Amino acid sequence: MNHSSDKNSDKRHRNDPIQRWDTETLFAGQSLIEISHRKEIYRLQITRQGKLILTK
Repeated sequence: MNHSSDKNSDKRHRNDPIQRWDTETLFAGQSLIEISHRKEIYRLQITRQGKLILTK
């Protein structure tokens, strides 16, 4: 396993600005969205109490 490329990748991402998404924009009036990550689907849900739950 080549760890040097992993370290270079980490350094590059540390300098990138962090994107921030407001939940009102992200959910667009819904309480559940699906997120695709590395060929897997995750569900992000806003509960009745206003908390976020991420499940696979």
